[in-house]
Amino acid sequence: PLIDERLMVMEQLIAARRERGSDAAINVVQTNRGQTLTEEITRRLLRIQTNEQNFLLESVKSSDQQTRTTVFFIIVISMTGLLLLSLALVSMRSSFNRQETLSKALADTEHTQRAILDGANYSIISTDAHGTILTMNARAQEWLRCAPEDMIGKNLTVLHDPHELESRAKQLTKSMGESIEAGMPALIAKARHGVSDDFEWSYVRSDGTRFPVTASMTALRHHDGTLRGYLAIANDLSSRKQLDKMKDDFVSMASHELRTPLTAIRGAL
Repeated sequence: PLIDERLMVMEQLIAARRERGSDAAINVVQTNRGQTLTEEITRRLLRIQTNEQNFLLESVKSSDQQTRTTVFFIIVISMTGLLLLSLALVSMRSSFNRQETLSKALADTEHTQRAILDGANYSIISTDAHGTILTMNARAQEWLRCAPEDMIGKNLTVLHDPHELESRAKQLTKSMGESIEAGMPALIAKARHGVSDDFEWSYVRSDGTRFPVTASMTALRHHDGTLRGYLAIANDLSSRKQLDKMKDDFVSMASHELRTPLTAIRGAL
């Protein structure tokens, strides 16, 4: 349904452009409905991939346990005869084959997940429960102009302006009714309660340059509900900010250019 709705928004955009021109198309784009649907589809895909990965990890763990049990069983029954030992070896071989199949499936799933993450037009960064960066996709590397080894192992707060974190902490302290410290707590205050936190930030590159983003912070949990880490999905707002500035400049210029002839006409009247 989300994809159908996203396609409908695209059809509306095309129809508006064909029937009423560029201004109508821009009005459709500025509703942000298409972007919202795209972000929701991306979140759901990531959730599906994460659940699938967790399932395969549990399967591999179960297979490892079964293999250890089989080996122990072989040791115990080896004294009962060659026949029983042969049967146990067949069982162990089957377990190893299953483990190899599951390991290959896990590797394929991780490869597919990496391809999806790298193909997304979003900066996607995962951290552990303390905010230490674990992974980052290709778009994050491109926007931040860095290699993974330059960021992995550092805290997520290195991407943020300390003043913005301090201001956000004050806002959250007031709105949530609890003391929120600046730094990582300001980034995860809502996410740790299971609420996705969307907020506009300035990402800071290693060379000190900045660019505006809308970042969504989501908690990642194990199958038993314990916190595993966080996922930061960010969208670059540079183009939108530039467009807004161009619009403001155009309005200002038009106002200025009209003011002079209108003043003369008013005086004549």
